[in-house]
Amino acid sequence: MKMKLTVLLLLFFIVILGACNASNNEEELIDGETENTITEEVLTVVTTTFVLEDFTRKIGGEHVDVINVVPLGADAHSFEPTARQMIEIMEADAFVYNGAGFEGFVDAVLKSMEKEDVVALQASNNIPLREDDDEHDDEHVDVHEEDEHSDETLDVHEEDEHNDETLDVHEEDEHNDETLDVHEEDEHLHAGVDPHAWLDPVYALQYAKNIYDLLVQLQPEFEEQFTENYTNLKIELENLHVEFEEMVSTAERNQFIVSHAGYGYWEQRYGLEQIAISGLSPTNEPSQRQVEEILELGQSLNLTHLFVEQNFTSKIAEMIADEIGADILYLHNLEAATQEDIDNGENYISIMRGNIEALKQGLNK
Repeated sequence: MKMKLTVLLLLFFIVILGACNASNNEEELIDGETENTITEEVLTVVTTTFVLEDFTRKIGGEHVDVINVVPLGADAHSFEPTARQMIEIMEADAFVYNGAGFEGFVDAVLKSMEKEDVVALQASNNIPLREDDDEHDDEHVDVHEEDEHSDETLDVHEEDEHNDETLDVHEEDEHNDETLDVHEEDEHLHAGVDPHAWLDPVYALQYAKNIYDLLVQLQPEFEEQFTENYTNLKIELENLHVEFEEMVSTAERNQFIVSHAGYGYWEQRYGLEQIAISGLSPTNEPSQRQVEEILELGQSLNLTHLFVEQNFTSKIAEMIADEIGADILYLHNLEAATQEDIDNGENYISIMRGNIEALKQGLNK
């Protein structure tokens, strides 16, 4: 009888221990599934410029992991991704690029992506890109004022006499799918246009809106957070636009010499006339005749400053500055960040404010 009781007690404890182990295993499985779910909810987005990286981080917040494929200080015009970087793009959830002929490597990437489950976004979609002056005139020094804004996608409306402006973007749902389209013929559609539209704070808002639409499409469950982040960025861009207008309104001159023709959208928006040493790509160096004309123009306008950029070294720019007795200042084109930018926690807004301060100095005696 005692033997039977002992056996029954042993069986009882075995059953209890088995149930506890099963419960623990189930909890571990649930925890593992939860961890996997959390990991899967973080989107991997590959970008090609510092602006796109910054906007994606700002809007996506903790729900995105952003990889900028172009290295610090590099030139996206001429950059070519390595095989490892191509794999990173193919394994990402989304690939965000400027387009409009800016990145020379994009066509090859898009072709490779045709069989991959990666969403591609041309961030310059829905922006009326300005024509490249060099397509019609070989002279980099010519200045063209383009004050007609009637065809612009983004409108600026004055709400009262104090110039409190809001920047509007088109938010019609029918454009959302269009924003995410990938066009293989992109290089043909955008031949002869200036791709540097992000330097205009008004157009930068459309970049942000396009990225916002992408993230909402991929993670609709976080739309509320994305909307809050996008709205905060929108306010910052609106303020930046007003700061640009105020800086220009008090400047003594509106012409400036710069190392490459990346600032035409400031000319179009604010009336600042760039005298560019090289073309839309810094690799397009000027002829001897063009250099002579820049020298003559700089001297006749009595320009006291010449602007170079954070990721390009131009011996020609240094020579011109020396010839006309101009001091060298720096503009940041926001194509690529430097290590110093990263160390200082810089972003689009802070760098553009730095550009405004540099222009204040360069456009005044």
